[in-house]
Amino acid sequence: MKLTLSRFLSPAICVVTLGCSDTAANGEALSQGGAGGNDNTLGAGGFANAGSPGAGGANGGASGGSVQAGAGGAGGVAEAGGAGGIGGADGGAVAQGGGGQAGACVSVDCIAGTKNEFGFALKDSYFLTPCFDPSGVLCNTIASAQPRSNPVGGCPNQDAPEFEDVGFAFKEMFSLGGEPGRTYGITIVVNGVTEGKVYEGGKRDAGDTPPADPNLEAGIDTFYVGGKAVPSHYNVVRMRILQADKTTEVARYYLNSFPDKSFEKQETFLIGYTKTIDVPGGGFVEYLTQDMNCQDINNCGAGPRKGKECIGRNVPNEPNLVLPATFGGRPIAEINVMTQGMQPWHSQIIHVTVTDVVAR
Repeated sequence: MKLTLSRFLSPAICVVTLGCSDTAANGEALSQGGAGGNDNTLGAGGFANAGSPGAGGANGGASGGSVQAGAGGAGGVAEAGGAGGIGGADGGAVAQGGGGQAGACVSVDCIAGTKNEFGFALKDSYFLTPCFDPSGVLCNTIASAQPRSNPVGGCPNQDAPEFEDVGFAFKEMFSLGGEPGRTYGITIVVNGVTEGKVYEGGKRDAGDTPPADPNLEAGIDTFYVGGKAVPSHYNVVRMRILQADKTTEVARYYLNSFPDKSFEKQETFLIGYTKTIDVPGGGFVEYLTQDMNCQDINNCGAGPRKGKECIGRNVPNEPNLVLPATFGGRPIAEINVMTQGMQPWHSQIIHVTVTDVVAR
């Protein structure tokens, strides 16, 4: 990019790309020094060369006037700032221009690529619910969930003040890159197999009309903005966007919403959609998978099982997906007793990938 700077010198206006000087007649010392000459800006922080000094005024005019220092070159783009431009010489003081400011990196890796304590980055992350002691269409989400009435070793957190913390509640935190105080739009692709859940107080992206075919092979849109879960035995799948203090909530989303309770039943559904959400630079994203009774619906195919063999379905739209070796710090073979580390996953799985980032 080429920058053209203007200098406003009385009594004449001099443009840097041309250079100029004034001469006075009849002995008046009215000489002005030449302004900067060509202003050439290089790609990564250019340089500015001041022009040569103006000629002295006729009949006693002062010889060469002062030379204005060249302006600093524009800063480079992306990750490194450019070097400052060199000031003008030839009669004027040489002034070093200021260096360009470093630009923040705006990419999927820079914003969503930092790994957390479990070795996962937001750009390639999961909601996984375990399958212990499968029985019929149900799986226990913790190995010691039965009997649930047993206060020792049963389903925990039954007295939690917030419903979304009752029972099995696994949280995972992801840190975000970027400039603090700046907002970034990230595009997420969500694919998975999950039970249905009803939420209230927010907005369901696909509207409140029941899906015409809840078992589409490509999955349906179950994204919900804001609000909270309606208490029931069915799983909550939540994403919260937080400021850098890890406490101040910017936004929340639920990933498995259905329009009414007729979808809260002993079936799983394929989901698949793409959304763009805003996140704060330097903030955090928190995942929550919650199951109040520590039993979730197993991935046993479309429709009600009704005594049929449990034949699971793979994550839609990702035929080559390879499951991670660990989750939550444990080998996934330990938390899926049916297929260990292979698809189809039991009991439920949602895969989130970040495919694009823009600075707002």
